[in-house]
Amino acid sequence: MLRMANISKRKVLVIAGVVACVFACAIVALLEFDSLGRPTPSGPSKGPSATAGYMIALGPLSAAWGFSMYIRCSDAKIRRWLVGVAALVAFWMLVVLLKYPIRGDLATALLWYCYYIPMTAIPTLCVLCAMRAASLDEVAWVRCVRRVIVAISAFAVFAVLTNNVHHFIFAFDFADPDWGGNYRYAFGYYVLVAWYIVLFVIFFATLFLSARRSLRSMLFAIGVIVGVGVVYGVMFTLRHVATLTSNVALTYCILAMVAIELTLDLGFFPSYAWYTLAFSKLPFDLKVLEANGDTVFQTEMAQPMPQAAADTLKTADKGLGESWAFRTTGAPHTLFKVYPVSGGRAVLAEDVAAIDERREALAATQERLRRSNAVLEREAEVQHEMWRLRSERELFVEIEKSLESKTRRIQMLLDSLPDSNAPDSIARRREMLVEVKLLVAYCKRKGALVLAEKSDPEFNRERLQLVFNETAADLRSIGVECAALVQTNTPLPASVVSVLYDCLYDFATVANAASDAVLMLFVQQDERRVQLRAMLDSSDAESERMAATFDELRASLEKHRVEYSIETDSSSASLVAYVPLPTKGGK
Repeated sequence: MLRMANISKRKVLVIAGVVACVFACAIVALLEFDSLGRPTPSGPSKGPSATAGYMIALGPLSAAWGFSMYIRCSDAKIRRWLVGVAALVAFWMLVVLLKYPIRGDLATALLWYCYYIPMTAIPTLCVLCAMRAASLDEVAWVRCVRRVIVAISAFAVFAVLTNNVHHFIFAFDFADPDWGGNYRYAFGYYVLVAWYIVLFVIFFATLFLSARRSLRSMLFAIGVIVGVGVVYGVMFTLRHVATLTSNVALTYCILAMVAIELTLDLGFFPSYAWYTLAFSKLPFDLKVLEANGDTVFQTEMAQPMPQAAADTLKTADKGLGESWAFRTTGAPHTLFKVYPVSGGRAVLAEDVAAIDERREALAATQERLRRSNAVLEREAEVQHEMWRLRSERELFVEIEKSLESKTRRIQMLLDSLPDSNAPDSIARRREMLVEVKLLVAYCKRKGALVLAEKSDPEFNRERLQLVFNETAADLRSIGVECAALVQTNTPLPASVVSVLYDCLYDFATVANAASDAVLMLFVQQDERRVQLRAMLDSSDAESERMAATFDELRASLEKHRVEYSIETDSSSASLVAYVPLPTKGGK
């Protein structure tokens, strides 16, 4: 199964064909040059023609090497940069091969300057690869350093290519026929060489800091190769006799290729060559299968796949691009997880025996908790029902207590009704039944007020007006003309309304005992209390019977603990009662 399924073979073949054509043209040009006779070199670095064959061979070799790195390197960015290094090697060899047959000072100088494009770009790309391999390319300050390095290298190439303008790198005079041999290095050249050394130092420092301890010792081999290159470059700069007849381009490219190859093979750069070993050492039961189910890779911990699991993989209605999981009876405590990979599937077998045991314990605990929860729910229902019954019983006791005296009065009246049909007995019986009717109406509304204290404890003006209107209607039904007016600003507590109703009933009892009674009721509220004003007009307001009734009224009002005043004359009586409002936070 291919590791790089996304590689375009057509693209690789096109690139290889172009490189072959270019080098074929270079070979033809060299043959033509030899047939014309070797001219006297007109440019720098008279160059040994004996190495032309090596340079011609290095061109296709660099193309093949670039393709090999494209296949082996697993990081996309590093892969592109390494292919760029291979392209620069081929470009350099082509420039060197073309420089010798070219005639003309300007063309020769430009080809000479083109040497420094790969000479500068190759160490720059190596530094970028090292930063990427060390996972430093996402660090903010490293990104800034990377931009600075690229900018300086680009400026160095620009300075070399424009040397004819400023001669800051190489100093010579085109008027000299032998300018190619009589040039000298200017100050900029030594700056350029120092920059190359800085790039290689950054390259090795980055690799050393990011490499594992086991890999750091292997940097010695790469360092020896690069050190040889640096020593060779310094000797060439100083024009040592041993280097004047050598091919600097060929030597530089071979050393760079060997150093980069070592970084890839030793694992400093991410490479697929190390993935197979790393994959086999993974602490998992992991297999990579082809589409037909054949095993391609597997870890050392991988166990033989049960037949039931293999059958499930073959018969499952799942595409190669889907991730899924399954379990089989052939391996009861194993979970198989399937992941899509290029050209097949990766199957991870996990031992879930501990998870299954924990799941069973959790299921047993859940069932136990479910039963406990059912018991608690039933207990809560029983408690709620008991609370409801207790609340109803307490409410009944409270209503019974509040109406106890009135119910006894009703029972006493009913027990003492006269049986005679004499006119006096009939009149007496009628008066007693009217009082019973009034008491029954009181009991009904008093019970409603007690219930309101539990459910809806506030009375607004409309609701309070309705209570007084119903009482007025009851009084009119027994012959007492009555009207009521309520003016309140805020809702009143049910406890205050209950006291007001008791005061109203007590005064209504007085009105029931009067002759030709007319009763007016008025309720008003201020900040601290509620005022009840009642005015009674009657022809016998000062009779002995009414006096006894007023005594009973005073006793009842004192029981309610309200402030009151009663005034009477021959034809009227008035009551003013004050019920205090509860303070905030009070009862």
